[in-house]
Amino acid sequence: MRNPNMGRCLDVEQSHQTRLSTRAQMWDCYGNAQAQQFRMYTNADNEYRIHAYDDKYCLDVAGGDSKHGQEVRWWQCNGSNAQRWVSWTQGRFTFWSPYGHVRRLCLDPWQGFNDNRNGQPIKLSRCHGGPEQDFQTSVWPGRGGVWHDAAGGRIVHELRTPPGVSPSPMEQ
Repeated sequence: MRNPNMGRCLDVEQSHQTRLSTRAQMWDCYGNAQAQQFRMYTNADNEYRIHAYDDKYCLDVAGGDSKHGQEVRWWQCNGSNAQRWVSWTQGRFTFWSPYGHVRRLCLDPWQGFNDNRNGQPIKLSRCHGGPEQDFQTSVWPGRGGVWHDAAGGRIVHELRTPPGVSPSPMEQ
Protein backbone atom coordinates (compact mmCIF):
# COMPACT_ATOMS: atom_id res chain seq x y z
CA MET A 1 0.00 0.00 0.00
CA ARG A 2 1.67 3.14 -1.24
CA ASN A 3 1.00 6.80 -0.64
CA PRO A 4 2.15 8.25 -3.97
CA ASN A 5 1.80 11.80 -2.67
CA MET A 6 4.28 11.23 0.16
CA GLY A 7 6.47 8.81 -1.79
CA ARG A 8 6.32 6.19 0.98
CA CYS A 9 4.70 2.83 1.66
CA LEU A 10 2.85 1.26 4.55
CA ASP A 11 5.44 -0.87 6.31
CA VAL A 12 5.73 -3.54 9.00
CA GLU A 13 8.32 -2.24 11.50
CA GLN A 14 11.04 -4.92 11.67
CA SER A 15 13.30 -4.12 14.62
CA HIS A 16 10.86 -4.14 17.56
CA GLN A 17 8.57 -7.05 16.77
CA THR A 18 7.02 -9.17 19.50
CA ARG A 19 5.02 -12.36 19.25
CA LEU A 20 1.82 -10.27 19.29
CA SER A 21 2.56 -6.98 17.56
CA THR A 22 4.73 -4.40 15.86
CA ARG A 23 4.25 -0.84 14.64
CA ALA A 24 2.62 0.17 11.39
CA GLN A 25 4.71 2.91 9.83
CA MET A 26 5.60 4.74 6.64
CA TRP A 27 8.90 3.86 4.92
CA ASP A 28 10.59 4.36 1.58
CA CYS A 29 9.09 1.88 -0.89
CA TYR A 30 11.55 -0.92 -1.51
CA GLY A 31 9.27 -3.94 -1.90
CA ASN A 32 10.62 -6.03 0.98
CA ALA A 33 8.40 -9.12 1.17
CA GLN A 34 8.32 -9.13 4.96
CA ALA A 35 7.67 -5.42 5.39
CA GLN A 36 5.73 -4.06 2.41
CA GLN A 37 3.91 -6.93 0.71
CA PHE A 38 0.52 -7.86 2.10
CA ARG A 39 -2.23 -10.43 1.69
CA MET A 40 -5.73 -9.01 1.56
CA TYR A 41 -8.75 -11.16 2.26
CA THR A 42 -12.19 -9.88 1.30
CA ASN A 43 -15.71 -11.03 2.15
CA ALA A 44 -19.12 -10.61 0.50
CA ASP A 45 -19.52 -7.21 2.19
CA ASN A 46 -16.30 -5.90 0.55
CA GLU A 47 -14.53 -5.70 3.89
CA TYR A 48 -10.83 -6.52 3.93
CA ARG A 49 -8.41 -8.07 6.36
CA ILE A 50 -4.91 -6.86 5.58
CA HIS A 51 -2.30 -9.47 6.53
CA ALA A 52 1.45 -9.00 6.68
CA TYR A 53 3.05 -11.23 4.06
CA ASP A 54 3.64 -14.21 6.37
CA ASP A 55 0.15 -13.91 7.94
CA LYS A 56 1.76 -13.34 11.35
CA TYR A 57 0.14 -9.91 11.80
CA CYS A 58 -2.98 -8.09 10.60
CA LEU A 59 -3.49 -4.34 10.29
CA ASP A 60 -5.29 -3.48 13.52
CA VAL A 61 -6.83 -0.53 15.36
CA ALA A 62 -5.09 -0.51 18.75
CA GLY A 63 -7.41 -1.66 21.52
CA GLY A 64 -10.27 -2.02 19.05
CA ASP A 65 -11.15 1.62 19.77
CA SER A 66 -11.78 3.36 16.43
CA LYS A 67 -11.50 7.08 17.19
CA HIS A 68 -9.66 10.13 15.89
CA GLY A 69 -5.96 9.91 16.79
CA GLN A 70 -6.00 6.18 17.62
CA GLU A 71 -2.86 4.21 16.76
CA VAL A 72 -2.96 1.70 13.90
CA ARG A 73 -0.54 -1.22 14.31
CA TRP A 74 0.20 -4.74 13.18
CA TRP A 75 -1.29 -7.23 15.67
CA GLN A 76 -1.61 -10.99 15.80
CA CYS A 77 -4.49 -11.91 13.46
CA ASN A 78 -7.58 -12.66 15.53
CA GLY A 79 -10.57 -11.95 13.26
CA SER A 80 -11.88 -9.08 15.39
CA ASN A 81 -13.67 -5.99 14.06
CA ALA A 82 -10.48 -4.02 14.82
CA GLN A 83 -8.93 -5.85 11.85
CA ARG A 84 -11.72 -5.18 9.33
CA TRP A 85 -11.14 -2.43 6.74
CA VAL A 86 -13.16 -0.85 3.94
CA SER A 87 -11.64 0.83 0.89
CA TRP A 88 -13.33 3.67 -0.98
CA THR A 89 -12.35 6.19 -3.61
CA GLN A 90 -12.92 9.89 -4.03
CA GLY A 91 -11.56 11.43 -7.21
CA ARG A 92 -8.10 10.00 -7.81
CA PHE A 93 -7.49 9.03 -4.17
CA THR A 94 -8.09 5.67 -2.45
CA PHE A 95 -8.87 5.71 1.28
CA TRP A 96 -9.00 2.97 3.92
CA SER A 97 -11.44 3.20 6.82
CA PRO A 98 -11.92 0.89 9.80
CA TYR A 99 -15.07 -1.23 9.93
CA GLY A 100 -18.12 0.85 10.88
CA HIS A 101 -16.43 4.19 10.19
CA VAL A 102 -16.40 4.52 6.38
CA ARG A 103 -15.81 8.11 5.30
CA ARG A 104 -15.49 9.23 8.94
CA LEU A 105 -12.07 7.83 9.92
CA CYS A 106 -9.16 7.11 7.57
CA LEU A 107 -5.64 5.71 7.72
CA ASP A 108 -3.34 8.70 8.12
CA PRO A 109 0.42 9.10 8.69
CA TRP A 110 1.06 10.78 12.05
CA GLN A 111 1.30 14.56 11.38
CA GLY A 112 0.87 13.98 7.62
CA PHE A 113 3.21 15.93 5.35
CA ASN A 114 4.62 17.84 8.34
CA ASP A 115 6.50 14.72 9.47
CA ASN A 116 7.11 12.89 6.17
CA ARG A 117 9.95 10.53 7.15
CA ASN A 118 10.86 6.87 7.47
CA GLY A 119 9.38 5.44 10.66
CA GLN A 120 6.42 7.84 10.72
CA PRO A 121 3.62 6.04 12.69
CA ILE A 122 0.11 5.44 11.32
CA LYS A 123 -3.09 6.51 13.08
CA LEU A 124 -6.76 7.10 12.40
CA SER A 125 -7.87 10.63 11.57
CA ARG A 126 -11.10 12.20 10.46
CA CYS A 127 -11.39 11.72 6.71
CA HIS A 128 -10.73 15.03 4.98
CA GLY A 129 -9.87 13.85 1.47
CA GLY A 130 -6.28 15.04 1.67
CA PRO A 131 -3.44 13.43 -0.28
CA GLU A 132 -1.71 12.15 2.87
CA GLN A 133 -4.68 9.79 3.42
CA ASP A 134 -4.35 8.25 -0.06
CA PHE A 135 -3.16 4.62 0.16
CA GLN A 136 -3.19 2.79 -3.17
CA THR A 137 -2.53 -0.84 -3.97
CA SER A 138 -1.22 -2.40 -7.14
CA VAL A 139 -0.74 -5.81 -8.67
CA TRP A 140 2.79 -7.15 -9.11
CA PRO A 141 3.68 -10.24 -11.10
CA GLY A 142 5.29 -13.19 -9.38
CA ARG A 143 5.40 -14.01 -5.70
CA GLY A 144 3.80 -11.42 -3.47
CA GLY A 145 0.76 -10.43 -1.51
CA VAL A 146 -2.54 -11.84 -2.67
CA TRP A 147 -6.21 -10.94 -2.57
CA HIS A 148 -8.34 -13.83 -1.35
CA ASP A 149 -12.08 -14.20 -1.49
CA ALA A 150 -12.86 -15.26 2.10
CA ALA A 151 -15.92 -17.24 1.02
CA GLY A 152 -14.20 -19.34 -1.62
CA GLY A 153 -10.57 -18.95 -0.64
CA ARG A 154 -9.59 -18.22 -4.24
CA ILE A 155 -7.00 -15.64 -5.19
CA VAL A 156 -8.70 -12.52 -6.54
CA HIS A 157 -5.59 -10.38 -7.13
CA GLU A 158 -1.92 -10.77 -6.44
CA LEU A 159 -0.44 -7.50 -5.32
CA ARG A 160 2.71 -5.80 -4.17
CA THR A 161 3.67 -2.20 -3.75
CA PRO A 162 6.45 -1.66 -6.29
CA PRO A 163 9.20 0.79 -5.39
CA GLY A 164 9.19 3.96 -7.44
CA VAL A 165 6.01 3.08 -9.33
CA SER A 166 2.73 4.91 -8.96
CA PRO A 167 0.16 2.11 -8.70
CA SER A 168 -3.31 2.48 -10.06
CA PRO A 169 -6.11 2.32 -7.48
CA MET A 170 -7.39 -1.15 -6.74
CA GLU A 171 -10.47 -2.34 -8.52
CA GLN A 172 -13.57 -1.98 -6.38
